[in-house]
Amino acid sequence: NPIYDIREISHSYAIGALKRLYLFVRWEE
Repeated sequence: NPIYDIREISHSYAIGALKRLYLFVRWEE
């Protein structure tokens, strides 16, 4: 199901982005 695959990719990308943002904020403090 292409839609499901896209959702999985989007979810993984979102988690990765949140992790990078968290690490960036921690580094800046």
